[in-house]
Amino acid sequence: MFRCPRRLPRRLPGHLAVVSDDLGPPVANQLEAYERLIHDALLGDRTLFTRADGIERLWEVARPLLERPPAVEHYAPGSWGRDSMNQLIAPRRWHLPEDGR
Repeated sequence: MFRCPRRLPRRLPGHLAVVSDDLGPPVANQLEAYERLIHDALLGDRTLFTRADGIERLWEVARPLLERPPAVEHYAPGSWGRDSMNQLIAPRRWHLPEDGR
């Protein structure tokens, strides 16, 4: 079957561009974020979608923080934060650029 490529005007942020459209099937890595989600949904690919039990677990973990948020800890501009941030992931540690590790 003969396919005639078309050149279509497309509005891009800040300007109008002319893009080629060969009307072929989309390739996942060439799609915008929401185009990719819609494309995957149409194909039945649920890889990028969160299941209901995952969303319920997220709310279970987040609800106490939303109901009783911790106090804001101020820190010096340009720094990576207060030393108390290490308690968030203890016994692990943050790997910051200044560490050299």
